[in-house]
Amino acid sequence: FFQAEDGIRDYKVTGVQTCALPIYDNIFSFASYYSNHMVLQREPYKATIWGYAADRSIVSLTFMGKQYNVAAVNFYWTNKAIWKITLDPVPATTTSSVNLTFTQTTSSGQRSTISLNDVLFGDVWICSGMLLLYVIV
Repeated sequence: FFQAEDGIRDYKVTGVQTCALPIYDNIFSFASYYSNHMVLQREPYKATIWGYAADRSIVSLTFMGKQYNVAAVNFYWTNKAIWKITLDPVPATTTSSVNLTFTQTTSSGQRSTISLNDVLFGDVWICSGMLLLYVIV
């Protein structure tokens, strides 16, 4: 059975081989491209950090005097609970880096933490192309 996007109808598919999807219930982690020693976008834009957590758990972060709390939501098409925190605009950091520590609290009260260490805020440029991508500095 497949559930429709509107969540109302179920569709029975016959003659199709099915496979089991992996369950990520107990993995509290960042998306693959977040790591230590990285640069996040500075003001005037907002940096977004996201990852995976137990379904319906609360992910929290205290940063620059503000508390961020979001719920991890399970999307049926990925079979993963995803959380996303969008930070308020942060000025560029030049000499000192910051550490971001995220805490997950599950519905049963269990707590776990993950961190991004040595993070700077600055300009982030994503460039792609072939021969036409050429800049003289």
